[in-house]
Amino acid sequence: MIYFADATAFCTEDSQWQPLLSQSRKRRMLAVKQSEDQQRSLAVELLLCFAIKNEYPAIKLPAAYHYDNKGKPISDMDGIYFSLSHSGRYVACAISPYPIGIDIQWQKETSQKVIEKVLTKNQIEMIRSMPQKKQADAYYDFWCLKEALYKVTNEGSVRQPTEFEFSNQGGRLGISKGELNLRNYSTVPGYSLGACVHGPLPHCIFEVSTEKIEELLSNNEC
Repeated sequence: MIYFADATAFCTEDSQWQPLLSQSRKRRMLAVKQSEDQQRSLAVELLLCFAIKNEYPAIKLPAAYHYDNKGKPISDMDGIYFSLSHSGRYVACAISPYPIGIDIQWQKETSQKVIEKVLTKNQIEMIRSMPQKKQADAYYDFWCLKEALYKVTNEGSVRQPTEFEFSNQGGRLGISKGELNLRNYSTVPGYSLGACVHGPLPHCIFEVSTEKIEELLSNNEC
């Protein structure tokens, strides 16, 4: 399942969240200076806690994971995979019994030079065939899928983003190759969201509020 939340709803000075934070997360929050970055860091960890408790009630919190040498969080929970992302005011978390990657991006204006570095010629032509107001959205949809793919395969340093082609089915970009499936989701207005998984794609997307996290965690021992 995929979860997302508005990071601006979470207060970094609220002490009730402290028992839910891993030591790694606490260190990362202290290392960033901007209050918005601290807020996103807090919110994405709490979203992970919610996802774990919602799908695996027996798991105790804080979430057990470590970072690899590229800064990617790796689950230490048997049979549980997750991926985290944040951009702008939103954070996202995907959790699965299969290796999974997720990426969310705020759809800001971008230059043609950047687009040409990321997309293939076919993808650029596909975007140019769209109405002007949809072109920036399409660029970020492509980018999210490629970021999600990289999080699963770790091939970004070897296989450039322009090597991957995607199809446009039902208004959503995606591709399936064996057990590797990718799809973008039109869920958060003004944002692109993409997922990649070695297994079935998530079909449920759940928006999480502070109240939902408080309610769920109050009924579970951390």
